[in-house]
Amino acid sequence: MDKVIIGTNIKQARKKQHLTQRELAELIGKTESSIRKYENGTTEIPYSTLSLIAEKLNTTPEILLHQPSLTNSSVNHPAHYNIPGRKECIVEMLEIFGSEKVQAFCELNAYKYRYRHQLKNGQEDLDKAEWYDAKRAELIAADERFEIARNSGLDIRENFLIEEMAELTKAICKCKRFRYSELCSEYPKNIDKEAAKNNLIEEIADVKLVLEQLIYLLGCEKAVAEAENQKIKRTLERMGGQNENN
Repeated sequence: MDKVIIGTNIKQARKKQHLTQRELAELIGKTESSIRKYENGTTEIPYSTLSLIAEKLNTTPEILLHQPSLTNSSVNHPAHYNIPGRKECIVEMLEIFGSEKVQAFCELNAYKYRYRHQLKNGQEDLDKAEWYDAKRAELIAADERFEIARNSGLDIRENFLIEEMAELTKAICKCKRFRYSELCSEYPKNIDKEAAKNNLIEEIADVKLVLEQLIYLLGCEKAVAEAENQKIKRTLERMGGQNENN
């Protein structure tokens, strides 16, 4: 079984027990960094350690090792998501929207089914949530961005980000010089403005990719999203205050 699947199973079991990575680490005598690596699928887990994790999470090593087997047709590939003559809905979604958006779709659906299960379809909704969790783990395992991250490791990705941010800074400065030259009627005719713009786009893409990989390796997606929302809120509050003063 893929390390990412095992890591996802551990993460889900840990959250069901309302434990943080640090708390689980203390229970099994490991570091928080080790738990993060296990859950991200970046390192092999000795079976003895897996057994201890399973014991502390009130589950079994077998459950942590395997992707759930969902054979109920209303859960696993239901007929209403298979129109004759077309590909299955989730396959078309992958082709149209890409893996990253479908991963988010699976995460949100899993949350929805768990949220409503007591008021609607009970165990079937829980099975559907489990299916979407497993599908998301499968997509993450196959995601080339994260495969690169797992193979190279955190230290190399951090160093690469430093390099790429320096290149992005250079690209931004070059484009700003072009804009300044145009305003001053001193635009250099022998410099390819379009090439500079394309270079800027490429450097933005490089930085975005490595940032996504670092967030994945650090397991801090939720924390980053929360910090981002707080920064947006503070900025809007400052802008509101400035408008009132004006």
